[in-house]
Amino acid sequence: MTLTAGTDSEALSWGPVPAHVTFDLRQRLLRPHEPVQAMALSGDEDVSSGFFAVWRPGHPAAPLGVVSVRRQARVGHPEDAWRLRGLAVVPSWQRAGLGSVLLRCVTEHVVRYGGRSVWCAVRSSAEDFYRKRGFVVRGEPFELPAIGRHVHMVCSLARPPVSP
Repeated sequence: MTLTAGTDSEALSWGPVPAHVTFDLRQRLLRPHEPVQAMALSGDEDVSSGFFAVWRPGHPAAPLGVVSVRRQARVGHPEDAWRLRGLAVVPSWQRAGLGSVLLRCVTEHVVRYGGRSVWCAVRSSAEDFYRKRGFVVRGEPFELPAIGRHVHMVCSLARPPVSP
């Protein structure tokens, strides 16, 4: 697939990566107030957890976008729910389709493991991105110290996220 950022257009690669490949970009874009080693999360070591990236061919260790997902039930959700975390895309590549590619990787992974829904805690600035892809808000907004306003969103995989 060829994706475009600004005036640049190039073929990109994507797929599963080791967890540590996602850490630097997640830390830089989502949690700059924390050290890179804090990006390792409980559940990362589970064999069913998935880590995905989009990168320039030949450069999988320098991703342009990353995301992770793991099996994690949520209050009021079935045990087959999965939690999406740390979707981050390099600013110059935002709105180029990388987020949709990463969501597709996540949903394919979750379905392969028998999951039926994906949930996440979303920054208010990203709420529209998820809403356009089939996620719905659940609950009231909440504040995460040093990060900002968030809301929980859920997507049933009976109605998977759609591309823009």
